[in-house]
Amino acid sequence: MPSWWRGHACCVNTVAKLMRDNDIRAKTARKFRVRTTDSDHDLPVADNRLDRRFDPPAANDVWRADITSIPTREGWLYLAAVEDLSARRVVGWAMAEHRESRLVVDALERAVQRRLPGEGLLSHSDRGSQYASAHYQALLARHGLVVSMSFILWSNVRRPIRRIVEKHLGGDVVHIELPNQVSFLNRAALALALDEVPPGGHVLLDARGTDYVDPDILDLIRDFQEKTGPARGVEVSLSGFRSKYQLEDQIQYIDYSTRDLQEAVTPAQVLQILKDGNERFRIGRQLTRDLGRQVEATAAGQHPLAVVLSCIDSRTPAELIFDLGVGDIFSVRLAGNVISREVLGSIEYACAVAGAKLVVVMGHTRCGAVKAAVDLICAGQSAAEATGCDHLDHIVEDVQRSVDRAACLAAAHLPAAEKETFVNGVARRNVDRGVEELQRQSRVLARLVREGRVAVAGAMYDVTTGAIEFLADEGIGFSQPVAS
Repeated sequence: MPSWWRGHACCVNTVAKLMRDNDIRAKTARKFRVRTTDSDHDLPVADNRLDRRFDPPAANDVWRADITSIPTREGWLYLAAVEDLSARRVVGWAMAEHRESRLVVDALERAVQRRLPGEGLLSHSDRGSQYASAHYQALLARHGLVVSMSFILWSNVRRPIRRIVEKHLGGDVVHIELPNQVSFLNRAALALALDEVPPGGHVLLDARGTDYVDPDILDLIRDFQEKTGPARGVEVSLSGFRSKYQLEDQIQYIDYSTRDLQEAVTPAQVLQILKDGNERFRIGRQLTRDLGRQVEATAAGQHPLAVVLSCIDSRTPAELIFDLGVGDIFSVRLAGNVISREVLGSIEYACAVAGAKLVVVMGHTRCGAVKAAVDLICAGQSAAEATGCDHLDHIVEDVQRSVDRAACLAAAHLPAAEKETFVNGVARRNVDRGVEELQRQSRVLARLVREGRVAVAGAMYDVTTGAIEFLADEGIGFSQPVAS
């Protein structure tokens, strides 16, 4: 990198575009993962005799074994445990700095010494090399234990408990996503995650991807839901638990726009909500929403925070791009995001009557309407002549007001990449002009802006990256710059 580049502030989207145009990719280190199970071996593997029957009738009927890892200041410590599935108690365990077969052998020997099981007890584990080893299998045979193996606990390592703080419209929600199989070895991690929920906060326990939950874990969840959480003022929401666990879906937090929220927020805060939502959309971290509940909650009335004027392009759905739910925004869509009397009337109603605080005029890259406007100038044709569409000229002619005709004629001979850059520049100017036209043509919007009740912003959506760029110079009604 040339030294004169360093020290210059620039937008992250600009950096992303320069990297993309020059085929530059960031080099990232692979995240370190501790593996406790190695199923890639040639050792004999037993059948799955447990077959998901997790509720044996009596103690010492079925034992289940697994390994987990514990980070310490001196490195990783490995814990092997044996659980009695009927008693739901750990009956044997061992710890070591290694995960060799003698670790699981020590845990099983301790369990046998403590419980003295009779012959025929079913010992279930994953298919890792430790449990398939001759050392471990010999110990099972010596005590007359029946062997069962499957992958049921491997998902605890592959996808452990995941904790994310989500910023919903009603406030922050700690989203705890449970793994596919939640065993007794997950209890400490879940207890810690619940303990870290701040007093007066909201927590969502998400079991939509979970097939099995250990009874000890269920007891922990119920205790937190009924006693510990309420004592700390924590609202507990549940989602996706199977009916047999008797934990019904219950969403306690507000994840849609309400009248109180609409009245409380400022245009600048609404703008930040949209920026945060687009960032979640861009990185694939969309909020967890109960859309059915939102439909019911908004059936009696709507209180959207913003109105977005965007193109009809199928790649630019505003609700998805800004990671919003039912009833959060008004969406006005028209090819080329052009201004018309119908559009003005819709936006005036959204702001003056329904209370929206922000108007966003959103264009996008690779816009077909803008490209058509440019191409038709170069060809000297009307839209009707080129396409046979009788009403398309109204849109194309409006977009062409943002085109420098002399530059357009020169652009006809540019290479494809440079032509695309030119068209994207026209789309940007079309947004700028739309922002100006809204205030110039609508006395209602102009008054609301003067009173500080509404603000207007221009934005460009990149269809290749999913990122929104709010235009720096075209925000109207903000005390601070709106650029992203």
